[in-house]
Amino acid sequence: MRALNDSEVKAIQSTLESITSNREIVALAAYGSQVAGYATKESDYDVVLVVKPFTQRIKYYYMKGETECSALVVDPKSFESDCKKSTLGEFVSGRLLNPYYPIAGEQYLRNNEIAFKKRVLLEGLSEAYAENSEFSAEIIFPLKYFLYEKLRKRAAIYPPVVYSYSRTYGESLLKDNLENSLMGFRDAAKELMKEGLIDYDKEGDSISVPLNEFNAGLSARIEAAASYTNKSLRQYAVHGYAGRVTLNVVGKEVISKISRSRKSGKLPDYILNPKQTWTISSGKLFAMSQDWLSDMISYFEMEKTTCKVTSKSLGEFYNSAGFYTFESGDRAISVAVKRYQDVKGIKWGVLNLWSLKSANFTTNPMERIFREYRTSRELKQFGLNTSEVLAVFLDQKMLVTSFIAGKDLSKLESEYLNDESDDLSPFEMFGMELAKMHNNGYCMGDTKPSNVILCGENSKMYFTDLEQALPDGNKTWDVAEFIYYSVRLTLKEDRVRRLVSSFLKGYISVAEDKSVVRKSESFRYRAPFQAFISPNIMNALRNDLKNYATSAS
Repeated sequence: MRALNDSEVKAIQSTLESITSNREIVALAAYGSQVAGYATKESDYDVVLVVKPFTQRIKYYYMKGETECSALVVDPKSFESDCKKSTLGEFVSGRLLNPYYPIAGEQYLRNNEIAFKKRVLLEGLSEAYAENSEFSAEIIFPLKYFLYEKLRKRAAIYPPVVYSYSRTYGESLLKDNLENSLMGFRDAAKELMKEGLIDYDKEGDSISVPLNEFNAGLSARIEAAASYTNKSLRQYAVHGYAGRVTLNVVGKEVISKISRSRKSGKLPDYILNPKQTWTISSGKLFAMSQDWLSDMISYFEMEKTTCKVTSKSLGEFYNSAGFYTFESGDRAISVAVKRYQDVKGIKWGVLNLWSLKSANFTTNPMERIFREYRTSRELKQFGLNTSEVLAVFLDQKMLVTSFIAGKDLSKLESEYLNDESDDLSPFEMFGMELAKMHNNGYCMGDTKPSNVILCGENSKMYFTDLEQALPDGNKTWDVAEFIYYSVRLTLKEDRVRRLVSSFLKGYISVAEDKSVVRKSESFRYRAPFQAFISPNIMNALRNDLKNYATSAS
C-alpha cells in the first residue's frame, strides 16, 4: 500500500471543497490504484467521502480541480448501515475490503471496516457450514481465504473489477496490499473470539469454529449474515449507478474499467480458487479436486508418468471402500479409500428403523466423514488404534487413510464358530478396547465385527469404519450390536456362549460403567436381531448377560 503525500492530500481536499464547504466531514479515504500502487499517469483518485448533512444519502461525483477525483459521497447512517447490514449491497462498504488511505476520520473508518469484515467472516463461515456441515468444525480457515472468496464473488458479479483485483493482489504488490487488507480481518477475528464465537490463531493467522458454536451461538449470527448477503445482490442493482450520476460520468468510468479489464488477463489462482488455502489438523485437505488419483500421486511425491495404481473393493457390498496401491520405482504405498455418498447412506436409514432408534445413525455424507475423521484422530489420544488419515477430498466426499493389513473380527469369528480355531483372545481384547473407548466418552456406533481389525504383525487392534462414532453416544447399543450381530444365523450354542463370554469378560474388566451389560439384555436392544437368532441361543445369552451383570455389580 502507498501512503499519499501532503501535496496529494491537499489537492484532494481542495477538489472536494464544493461538496464539503457547508458540511461536516465525518470521514474521507482514498482507495484504488493510487493507494494500491498500480496507478498510471492517467489515473485519478478514488475517494469515499462521508459527510453530514447529505440528503441524497449516496451519490457519485466525478470532479476536476487541483486533481481529478472519483468521489463516492454518502451520509453516515447509510455508510454505517451498509457496513453492518449490506443495506446498499456493499456498494460503499466494499471500498474498505481492500487497501485504503484514511485522510480524515481514521478511527471511524477503522471501526466500520471491522464491522464490515466481521460480517464477511460470518458470511464465509455460513457458506462453509452449508456446504460441509459438521466437518466445517475441522477446517482451519486462513484469514486471507475470506478476503479472496469475497473478491472472487464480487468479480463474478461485476467483471470489470478483475483488473483492479489482479493488480492489487498480483505477485509484485501482493505482500504489502494483502497485509494491509488483513489488518481489519485480524481485528474482526479478535472481536468474534472475545464474543466466544470462534478461535483465532494469531501465529497461523487463521480461525476455526468449535462444533458447539456452529450448532449453537453462531448459527443465528451466520443466518443473519447470509440474509444480508442474499440482499446484497438485489441492493447492488438498486443502489448501483442508476440515477446517481450523469450518463456521461457513468460511461467514462465503465468504459475505463472495461478497457483496463481487457489488459488484466485473469485473477490469480488463489483468488479464483480460495478454498485451496483451507487446511486440517491431520492429513491433507483437498477442498476441490479434478483428479484425486493425480493429487495423491503428487502428495506421495511420485512421478505421474511412471506411477502405477491398482485397486480392488473392500468390505461388504454396501460399502464404498476400496484398496489402492501406488507404485513408483522401489516405492509402494497402500491406502484405503472410502467414499461417503448419499446412495450408500440408505443402509443407515434402514438401520435406524431396524435398531428401533437405539443408535443415532446419520445418513448425511458430510456428517459421516466428520464423525470418522474426528474419531480417528481423538481415539489415538486414549491409546486406541485407528488408521492414519492421509487426505480428505471434500467435493468428492472421500477419505484416504493408511491401509491396515490384518484380519477383521468377522473372519476370526467365522473361524471360531466353524471349529477352525479355538482362539478367543481377540474377542476378549476387543471387549477391553471398547470399554476403554467408552471410559473416555466415545461410542463406536457400529460395532459389527468387520469394523475391527487385528493386525498380526504387532498384535494391535484397530478400529475402522467410524462414520457413526459419537462422543456421549449409546454405549449399550455398542455392546448389544456386537453380541447379537456376532451370533446371528448359527446354531452352535456352546461356541456362541464362549465367544460372548470372552467379550464380556474383557469389557467388564475395564469398563467404568458396567450397567450397560445388564441393559443390553432388554427387549429394546434384542428386538432388531431377534428374527436372526435361534430361540435357544437367545435364551442362553439372556441368562448369561444377567449373570454377568449380577457378578459385575
